Amino acid sequence: MQGGKGISHKEKKIRVADAKHNRGFQLSLEKGGLRMNKKNQIFLAILLILSVAGFIANMIVGPAPRWIKAYNLLVVLAWGVWIFRTGKEKGRYW
Repeated sequence: MQGGKGISHKEKKIRVADAKHNRGFQLSLEKGGLRMNKKNQIFLAILLILSVAGFIANMIVGPAPRWIKAYNLLVVLAWGVWIFRTGKEKGRYW
């Protein structure tokens, strides 16, 4: 009987520890880990659409012409600008 109680008590401790860990993770997300202002959300949505469009264009066209290469370069630069801007606002980049 004591072995069974010890196991259930240990399982409860693990569950409580997991709940505390998950709650801490949830709080870190709520405090600004993934929170962005509206301007950055719109910029991110546009970047995702442009990235998907570039990917599809690369898949359709066999050898990529210069305009697709230039387009992809501009999208990569835009991602860099977005990362720099959001990192500058938060005060950290990672």
